[in-house]
Order: sequence, then structure tokens, then C-alpha cells
Amino acid sequence: RSFEGFACPDTMTEEEFRAEIDEFAKTLDIPEGIEPFTYASCVWGFNHIRKAEGLGIFCHPYWLSNVHQVPENITDYMLKTHPFDAFEVLGGENYYEQNGFQTAAYYEEYKAGNVLPIVGSTDSHGSTEHNRNGDICSTIVFAKQNERVALIDAIKEKYSLAVDTISKEYRLVGDFRLIKYGSFLMENYFPLHDLACEAEGYYMNRYIAGDSRAHAILKAMKGQQKDMMEKYFKL
Repeated sequence: RSFEGFACPDTMTEEEFRAEIDEFAKTLDIPEGIEPFTYASCVWGFNHIRKAEGLGIFCHPYWLSNVHQVPENITDYMLKTHPFDAFEVLGGENYYEQNGFQTAAYYEEYKAGNVLPIVGSTDSHGSTEHNRNGDICSTIVFAKQNERVALIDAIKEKYSLAVDTISKEYRLVGDFRLIKYGSFLMENYFPLHDLACEAEGYYMNRYIAGDSRAHAILKAMKGQQKDMMEKYFKL
């Protein structure tokens, strides 16, 4: 079966899924103490994401919903075996146990020589004012093109930063060299970029509302993002 041209597993019942994961777990060298179904289902999912040419992300292991949702030994073993493509070093919540612990885990692995590809929040559930945590984390990807394959490749090659914007004093997580460049962009480029986008959005809204002057203004604005990219990045 395919979805928009990509290979995806067939739909199955919960019983069929559990049976398939139990069989798949037998093919993995899972040590004693690691719950086989939990680990195997993650690896199975990552493998199928990869088959569909996606990016398999180990998401927020320190997420809290009354209690920690992922056992510590599973987190440790996932970081050791690395069956995923990228680690969500910053999640979509604003409590320290999630982002603080995940950042600490990332740098502990970094210190040990295991440098993980990283992303910021993967599932904001929307970024409007109705979502209190909709805009608290994101990712800067240093890709050659703004398209899916190039973005995935850049993340896998560790050309990305996680951005913490829980407060107005942003924080960056990742390689120190990229952090310095990312900080420069946060201070000098992104504010200009966002201002230009905000202006375009305003006049798009005015155009939809029937403002006859908005079309001419939008036409004059056309291509400004491309011009900014060429000016500041010399493409």
C-alpha cells in the first residue's frame, strides 16, 4: 500500500499489530531488562517511517502525564542503539523535566562521543493563540534547499539546532559552532524575515476582506523573501 507514492504498512487490527511486533522482537537482540514489545514497536515504527522516506524521531522521552511515560532504561537503550533518525531534544511542554532532562541527555551523549541528530518540538498541535504551548520550541535546519529530502538529509547530517522560545530569552541546543551562527540569525535575520511575513499576511487578510488597494501592495511585495535570501546568504 502507498500514501502519496510512499510505501506504508497495511492497516491492521490491534491484535494483528501486537502479533507482528512480538514476531519482530524475536529478530532483535534485546537484552534482559528491556521490555521487548516497547522497544520492538519503536524500531518497527522507525523502520517503516524510513521506508516511506520520512524522518523517524525519538520524541519527548521525558514527557510527563502524571508520571514519566518512558522507562529510563528504554531511553538509555534507545540512545545507545540509535534506531531513530533524530532525537527530539526539546519537546512541546514548558516544564523543566521535559526539555531540561532531554537537553542534559543530549549533552551527556555528546560528551561520550555519541553526537545525535536533533530537532525541536515535533507536534505543536497548532501554533495559534489557542494553544498555550504552540510556539515554545522549533528547529533551525541548515539545508541546501527548503524541501523535504534536503531538510531530512541536513538533520541526519547534524546540521540542525533546537530552539527554545519558552520565554523571550531564547536558548539554542546543538553543536556550538552552529549555535553561534543560529544566535546571529535569531538576532539579525529572523526578525526581518518575520516582519516581512507579517506584512504580507496583513495585506492578504485585507485583500480577502475586499480592500481594493491590497492587491497592488501584495504584487509589489512579491519575491521579497527570495530577495532577502539572495542578499543575506548570497545564493
